[in-house]
Amino acid sequence: MKDKQKSGAMQILLLYCVLHPLLIFSQIQPSGDAGASASGNGTVVSVSSAQAPDVGVTLSTNSGLWIERDGATFNAVYCQDAFESIVHVANFGDQPTSNIRVMLTLPKEVRVLDQTPPPVYGNENSLLWSLTLPAESDTSIIVSLSNRLEAEASAVFVAEVHAPDDANPGNDSDSLTIWSIDTPANVSDSCDLSIQYRLLTVPADSFEALNGDTLAVLQQGRVYPISLSLSNLTASAAQNIRVKCNALDDGVISGADPSPYTFTADSIVWFIREIAPFVSVKLQADVSAPPELPDGRHILNFQLQVAADNELSTATGDNLALLQFVAYGQPPQPFEPRIEMQSLTASVSDSIWLRVLFPVPVISWDVLVHLPDGEIIDDLFDSFIARTTPRPDVWYDIDEPFVLPALQGGGAEEIVFEIRATGANGASGSASFSVSIQGSFALMPPNVVHPESDGIPIDFVVPGGRVEMNLYDVAGRFITTLVDASYEPGSHTLFWNGMTEQGQLVGSGVYLITMRTETENTWKKMIIVR
Repeated sequence: MKDKQKSGAMQILLLYCVLHPLLIFSQIQPSGDAGASASGNGTVVSVSSAQAPDVGVTLSTNSGLWIERDGATFNAVYCQDAFESIVHVANFGDQPTSNIRVMLTLPKEVRVLDQTPPPVYGNENSLLWSLTLPAESDTSIIVSLSNRLEAEASAVFVAEVHAPDDANPGNDSDSLTIWSIDTPANVSDSCDLSIQYRLLTVPADSFEALNGDTLAVLQQGRVYPISLSLSNLTASAAQNIRVKCNALDDGVISGADPSPYTFTADSIVWFIREIAPFVSVKLQADVSAPPELPDGRHILNFQLQVAADNELSTATGDNLALLQFVAYGQPPQPFEPRIEMQSLTASVSDSIWLRVLFPVPVISWDVLVHLPDGEIIDDLFDSFIARTTPRPDVWYDIDEPFVLPALQGGGAEEIVFEIRATGANGASGSASFSVSIQGSFALMPPNVVHPESDGIPIDFVVPGGRVEMNLYDVAGRFITTLVDASYEPGSHTLFWNGMTEQGQLVGSGVYLITMRTETENTWKKMIIVR
């Protein structure tokens, strides 16, 4: 069956490529055996994400039913029932990516009712979406379906994804087998479930009263575990239990134990196959106040709900619980990033290498360079900043140096480097330090030179001002003046034509070059070989 589905899917894909020449989908790898890469738990696994997109896909369903066949457990749906197929797409890589092509191949025994988001192409057997994902992000595609399978029959769903420059093709496909089962008649062995909760870690003085109730106070930045107790109060086993924890306001769900079926910041869903008669099952959800909360007192509500397939409709009064907490919004506290270089002094034309550290997670940051004349350079390190998401308390070496090519005045000048950042909770921070840029003085002629037609290069560095450079032979006799002019601070090169003051070529030998400025002088030896 799967080979036929794959063949139909590729025919649809070829048709789409003809209609849309820009759609490049030919690199999708076959998914192989239906169960070879299926995870079926809504979690995409990545093995490589360094400096590249890494897009993966998994398939799941929210039917809430399971069936065992030949020692394996499969998702199940009742005959003629509606259910949802969930295509979870994640980019684990360090780089964003666009033009992600997601294809879902459907068995012919199901009918599509709705899709969120709508596909760019689809028919009764295949659906195709085009997505864009930032780095380290994910999204879900929800497809509502109507089951037309007969009882005791199975069908296979296949999802495939392709992204340009995908670093890990090993997670680009997934499959899911769903069985169709008979719709149960009135269940004689009915159960009665209840749900209770207990907050595990709250200081004794962190409670406040509200309408006669005592509410715990959640402090920003702390996680609070809640113990959930599911009890079967009857002599019949509870079948196919669904447990939900929803954040109804601004509260955040930050963890769960054991691993849930679905998990977002405002919702958790567990599925449990069975709870034996008069048995309780423990679960745990971790909740917290949001990092950004307006000033003042807030009431945060979390709803707990449990349901079983065979529960009496008259026994659901204890299946719902409401948790209420108090939280106080605090203004974001400023933080202090750090910016450093190895030395607080440098010479003109030197490369200055910086490194930065942030004590908290940040969502944006920048480095500004303040020059002595008041000019501010704010785009020098934009390339490094765009491709770096810093983690807290980790030093990052900026791989783009700052170079001051020349001094504006004759003496040293102060350059100020400033770092600004915005934290994930809306707080801001900044720091700066100054570097003294000194003028340099150096004469660097070649040690041995074979003169050519384009002249002899003589390199020198000066702090600025009048420069006089003369040439003498080894006996101290004056040969010629190489230069007598004013120069800007920094590095320079002059080309000497190899001639004396009288216009004659100098012969082979050892020569001395002297260089003098208003404040310093030096000399170097040079050997000419003709």
